[in-house]
Amino acid sequence: MRLGSRAATALLALALLPACTPQATAPSDRPVSAVPDGTPTPSHWCTPLPSPGATGEPVPCSPAQASWNAERLSVETEAIAVYERYDAEFEQVLRAGGAEELPPGLVETTHGRFQENLLTSIRSFRRNQVTMVGDPGPLKVAVNRRETQGSGIFLTVCNDDSNVTYRFADGRLGQGAQIHAKVFLDRVDGRLRIHRSQFVDVGTCPLG
Repeated sequence: MRLGSRAATALLALALLPACTPQATAPSDRPVSAVPDGTPTPSHWCTPLPSPGATGEPVPCSPAQASWNAERLSVETEAIAVYERYDAEFEQVLRAGGAEELPPGLVETTHGRFQENLLTSIRSFRRNQVTMVGDPGPLKVAVNRRETQGSGIFLTVCNDDSNVTYRFADGRLGQGAQIHAKVFLDRVDGRLRIHRSQFVDVGTCPLG
């Protein structure tokens, strides 16, 4: 799971992998409903949400569908940006050898038990003097539209940390790996935040 996915490799090295179990979803103030019905009109066009077989070319749609399409794309773009911010902030903490408190960027992008586990993890890194060394591969993030929950957004996330090493103060080394995880975000206090994650696999990535 970096507590998401990258943290999985560091925490496995520590044998301290915290649980990222499903939990009740916090209430959201921005519901995203199902695609509305309607008759396509020549004056309204929708760019299809990416899916297998979709060309990405705009297609005629109804005014209600056009509004839904624009809102959904906006929410999904926001969700990816939130995860990318979280990922970059968390990498900085790992390179610094952990921390005693979450920096603002991690506070603002996480919530609930996920945030509690994250704080426990970075304190463990600091206590065990574990430092991330090396350059990770490109982060890959995509919206997982096969799974929905209310207004929440599921992301498929791949971190390639196979060239990353976790260095302990006593000289031990923990090797990073390519990690595949699912991450769920929901809106809390007007802001999309990471609510939970689920570790999927090591060494594979469905995003190519």
